[in-house]
Amino acid sequence: MKHFTLFCMLFVSTTLLAQKQYFLPTGDNSMDEKERPLIEVYLPKQELAKGLIFENTDVQGFAKLVADTNVVVLDVRTASEFAEGHLERAINIDYHQGDFVEKARATLPIDKKIAVYCRSGRRSAGAAAKLCDEGYKLVNLKGGIIAWKEADMPVITK
Repeated sequence: MKHFTLFCMLFVSTTLLAQKQYFLPTGDNSMDEKERPLIEVYLPKQELAKGLIFENTDVQGFAKLVADTNVVVLDVRTASEFAEGHLERAINIDYHQGDFVEKARATLPIDKKIAVYCRSGRRSAGAAAKLCDEGYKLVNLKGGIIAWKEADMPVITK
């Protein structure tokens, strides 16, 4: 029976990770599943054993993160989008360019956390997945610069 229980626990855990989401245990059994906090995680199946992941965070969490000068800020939008406004200290590497990973390797330190964003959070999630596979530690801004601006957070145009 122990082996069956262990198998079920591993199966459920793997299934939830494959769906790229899982629930945090809250200790409050009165909460409906929809009310429980959800953490979204990228975990490529081939990297399951290595444990390489990136996390998504909201504007408040991202603001705290980029306030740390040891964190590298990466904008993966086009150069024209970047020129319209970006976060302070942001480095621009266009995700849609064919040499994105090569430019990132040449520019970004592997030993520092990378705070990545784009317009809506989609491209930056893709970029985070690629860079995660290269060994970088990443945090993606959920909702991108759209969410950032909606929260009245600062952008610069220099």
